[in-house]
Order: sequence, then C-alpha cells, then structure tokens
Amino acid sequence: MENKQNLKTAVDRRLSGVKVTEQHIRQVLDTMQPRRFNPRAVIIAFALVALLGTGLAMNWPATVSWIQGMFGEEWAGKLQSGTLMNMQQIRVLGQVQYEWLEVIHVGEAEEKSVPYFYEDNSLYGTVRIRPVQGTNIVLIPEDTELTMFPGYNRHLGELAPEGAPTYLELAAEKNAKIILAKAVPQGVLIGGKLQEDYEIMYDYSSQPDGSLLYHFQIPQVPASQAYTIRLRLNNWEITKDGQWLRGEPHDTWLKDDWEVTVQPGQ
Repeated sequence: MENKQNLKTAVDRRLSGVKVTEQHIRQVLDTMQPRRFNPRAVIIAFALVALLGTGLAMNWPATVSWIQGMFGEEWAGKLQSGTLMNMQQIRVLGQVQYEWLEVIHVGEAEEKSVPYFYEDNSLYGTVRIRPVQGTNIVLIPEDTELTMFPGYNRHLGELAPEGAPTYLELAAEKNAKIILAKAVPQGVLIGGKLQEDYEIMYDYSSQPDGSLLYHFQIPQVPASQAYTIRLRLNNWEITKDGQWLRGEPHDTWLKDDWEVTVQPGQ
C-alpha cells in the first residue's frame, strides 16, 4: 500500500537524530489498517493550504491537511477530534521567519482493534517558514535539488507545468540568495529533560507563495495540562553551484533550539 510506504519514508528517512529500528517500523506497518489513498487529494490539499494563506484548508488546520493527504481520512479524523492548540508564535533566525501555527494532541483510542496505534498518544504540528519581510531570498527545503521547482513537490506527486522556473532560475531572476531552511522537532521535555527513545516523523513542502511548511508527529505523548516541545531551527545559504556554506571561510549556518510550552484551551 502506498500509505505504508509514505509512513516508512517519513519515519525512516526524515528522523531528527532519535533512535529507530527496522523491527519497530515493521511492527508499526503490520498494525496499520489499509486506507484508501488518492494521490490527487494530496495535490489538492496542499494547493488549498497555499491558496488560503492562513494555514487552513477546507476549515482544517494545516496539520490535518497534511495527514489527510499523506495517510487518508481515517487518520485525519483522529486529528479533527483531537485537542487543537493554536499558537501563531514567531521566531526569526537571520533572514528567515519561523511561525509555529498549531499543535494538536491525539489521545488514547477508546476502542482498539490492535494493542498499539502509531497515530494515538501523539503531538502533531505545523511550522510555516517565510523570508523576513524586505529580504531578497529564495527558500528551498531539504533533500531538494536546485533544478527542482518552487511550489511543486515531487514526493507528493506534484508536477510543475512547462515553463515553471527552477529554484536556480528564480534566484537568478530575482538576484536573490538561496537559503535552505528547516524546522525539525527534537521531542517533548518533561521536568526539563528531553524525552528520547521514540521515533519522530516529519515532512515538508514548498508552497507557491515561496514559503515552506514543516509538519511533525511526536508519538508516545500522553494527555497533559501542558506540553513543552523543542524545535531545532536551521538555515544556511547554498551557492548557485550547489555548495553549502556551512563552514569556514564562508559560514552562513544559523541554528537555534526553540522551546515552546502549549496548553489545551489556548
């Protein structure tokens, strides 16, 4: 099933340095129920998010739209019935603005057909990344070539129309720098200590307005009166020939750990 491959890819290739084993991935995949997957729905969901410009699609938070597009309506329904915590908190790092849109907590399922649901007892969220107003940069997500197309995401099945500019061409047209920007969750802190030993899933997409969306799921988080989440922010310049400027003599690498506490009802 395509949905299982999406989960395998998100968990296996986009981890934030935490522990993961093939055995556990197989266990997660074995317990998943088949879900209907519509590739066209992926394109529609992300296009609507960009069009509205508010992080909402069909009155859904951006996080729900992500899950619906990647894994189907059943999983998205769990998020819709979860606890939504709107945030709209902003952090600026160099020429890049990070806006934490929302966090959703999904608790324990009332009825279980299997002992463990990967999607339950989890925190989900979305961060929007934009150029700081007045700057002249082109944002590019990780694992993306300069010859790919802004606003179109190959891993989501989106194809750019003929004549669409590449990241490289857009930067040349605007005489702009190309900045690779990331917002990757490190986990939840309890008593000031980062909780580890679990897999964190995240994904990203480039939007037609030039922004990026980063989505995440942090599992094994029981219901609480408050949640403190650590997010690792990174960005650095990429030259027109694809060189990362992350070391001397031209080090442009900026990084920050952003810790935010959210509460249900806020």
